[in-house]
Amino acid sequence: MPETGPTAPEPGRVGRLLPATFRSRLDLDLPDPEPAVEEAGSAFTLRAFALGTFLAAFIGGGVAYSTLYLQGSFMALGFSTVGAVCLLALLAGLVNPLLKLCGTRGLRRGELLLVYIMMVMASPIPVVFTSKIISQLAAPFYFATPENDWQSLIHPHIPDWMMPRQLGDAQFFFEGMGADYAVPWRAWLLALAAWQPFIWSLFLVMIAIMVVLRRQWIDNERLVYPLVQVPLAMTEMGEGNERWPPFFKNRGMWIGFALAATWSTLHGLYAYFPEGMQFAHEVDLFRQV
Repeated sequence: MPETGPTAPEPGRVGRLLPATFRSRLDLDLPDPEPAVEEAGSAFTLRAFALGTFLAAFIGGGVAYSTLYLQGSFMALGFSTVGAVCLLALLAGLVNPLLKLCGTRGLRRGELLLVYIMMVMASPIPVVFTSKIISQLAAPFYFATPENDWQSLIHPHIPDWMMPRQLGDAQFFFEGMGADYAVPWRAWLLALAAWQPFIWSLFLVMIAIMVVLRRQWIDNERLVYPLVQVPLAMTEMGEGNERWPPFFKNRGMWIGFALAATWSTLHGLYAYFPEGMQFAHEVDLFRQV
C-alpha cells in the first residue's frame, strides 16, 4: 500500500482559527463575521482630546512618582504600557457602561482608541526620555574629576545657557537637597527651554520615520501587531444595546486575569511583608536557587 502522509488541513480551516483582524492581515479569502454596528462619528472630538490629555498627564505624573520616587512597579517600561492598558480597561469596562446606564452617551470606540493612543505615547516620556536627558544635563559637571580633566576638556565648550553650570545644582540633582534649600529653578528652566527645539524636532523625526515605514509594514509585510489586539478587543462594541463589551464577558479572560493578578499580588505583598508571605517567595518558579 502506498504510504500516506499526514492529512492535509481542510482549506481555510487554519485561517478560521485566527481572529478576524489577523485574517485580514494575512489576506485569507474567508468571510469575516458581521461586525457589530457602531455609532457613527469622528474619533477626534473635543471630549476625547480633553480626556486623553488629562489621562496622559496623570500617567506622566504617576509613572514619575512610582518609578523614580517610590522605586516601585514599572508601569510604563516595556511594550505593553501597563498603566495605559489598565486605564483603558477602566474606561471601556466600567466608566463607559455606567455612562450608558445613566442614559448618557458613552465614548465611541474611536474615541476610546484615541485616548488610549495618547496615553501610550505619554507613558515612556517621564522615565525613558525625560529622566535620561535631565540627568545628562547635570552629568558633565557632577562627574568631573581631576582624573578625567573634564573641567578643562569639556566645560569651556559648553555654553552657559545649555546646562546648569554650578556644581551645587548638579549635586542637588543627584544627591538630593534639604528642606531648607530652594530648587534652583532659574538654572534648570533656562537649560530645559534651550533644549526644547531639539526635543520637539526629535519627536517630529520619529513620527516622520513611523509614517515612512507604515506602508511597508502594514500594506506590504502585513504585520499583525499582536499587542494592538488587546485594546481592540477591549473597545469592541457589543450587539444591540449591550453596555459591556464582549471582552469583559469572556470567562477565559477573567480566569487568566485572576491567575495573573493573584500571582502578582502575592509577590507584591512579599516585598512589604516578607515574614508573613514567605510561601509566595517559595513558589516562585523564576526564583534562582
